[in-house]
Amino acid sequence: MLCSTLVTSILARSIRRVPIPFAGAILATRFAKVALQIFSDDPEHFNKCRGPGGDSTSVNSSNVNNLFTWFCRNYRAIVRWLVMTVSMFFCALTLAAPVWLGYSDIAPGGFTVSIQSDEPILLLTPRVFSDMNASSEVTATLSIKPSPADVPAFLAQGLGSYRVGNAQTNFSYYAQFEVQTASGTYLLPGPAGSLQPVQTANALQSLTPADQLDLNALVSFDLAAAIANTHSILSLQTSAMTSPLIQLSDGPKAYFDLNNAIDVSGNRLSLAAGELVALNQYFGVNCASEVALTRYRRVTASADAGSAQAIVPLEACFFADIDCNSSVTNADVDLVRQRMFQAASSCGFNPDLDIVSDDTINVLDFQSVLNRLGQSEPFE
Repeated sequence: MLCSTLVTSILARSIRRVPIPFAGAILATRFAKVALQIFSDDPEHFNKCRGPGGDSTSVNSSNVNNLFTWFCRNYRAIVRWLVMTVSMFFCALTLAAPVWLGYSDIAPGGFTVSIQSDEPILLLTPRVFSDMNASSEVTATLSIKPSPADVPAFLAQGLGSYRVGNAQTNFSYYAQFEVQTASGTYLLPGPAGSLQPVQTANALQSLTPADQLDLNALVSFDLAAAIANTHSILSLQTSAMTSPLIQLSDGPKAYFDLNNAIDVSGNRLSLAAGELVALNQYFGVNCASEVALTRYRRVTASADAGSAQAIVPLEACFFADIDCNSSVTNADVDLVRQRMFQAASSCGFNPDLDIVSDDTINVLDFQSVLNRLGQSEPFE
């Protein structure tokens, strides 16, 4: 059950890997069904283990040897142990696969593509094609550069991100990584025929209204102290963006440039004061199988709109309004419940949920939100 749940959640996040571990997981599942059917439902397959009374507990050393007697009496436990061992082995292999994080920062002239892995990346080779079957490579016609300056440190953390430039406007591209780790070499996505498209934007239209924050503003995000010095990938998303903005960071701050924020109409998108943004954080090694750490913020009203590069901070909402929707609902309670007992050292720890600051999400934090259930802005 655990393996099935983990594999299902990973498939939902579009993992692509060579099929051997998946085949193993399927075989383990079939083995479980067949073994339990043989040993539990069909007495003809196991009649030698049954004594005169019709059950294995009546077997004694007078008709079989002691070892066989022990096996007869404990075969169900043995089968369960074998099934769990085999299933978890193949499940562990599956979790080692790199994870495709998709495209971001999609602009008229390019886009960013990123991945994360549960183990260090030894070599990362990006390729770009003009078709989903990977038969027409156009890598040589593009400018492809790694996003962070400190590439080895991010690769060692299982994080990779490349910026593709010099692209045609309003054109579909298909990116693929060759990922080499200690456990093997993977094509991600793979195989050919499963590549995912990204369409570059049209030439930008008119600028957004003057009463919104500056077009060229940098949005800044303060990472919590517990994770500030960890290499990670951060993505920023609003409901109006056609694609998220990606930033690789080693703390204590992350900055997002709104030049690549574009809406569905092709306008450059600036953020209005008070607008809701969602930030997803990916940690790579030992954490790639975790759901991304999601945190919600609002754009502050303070910004120098006349500056070419105004820095616009993001601010946290009321402590019990976890999802920043201006009211405390059951959704906020559920967000805390889902991360209960996560400590600061674990991948699932969300500092926003550690309301009673003790480096653990526990019943004190849960109760703090529950006490405010039903309240709305303005909070007291």
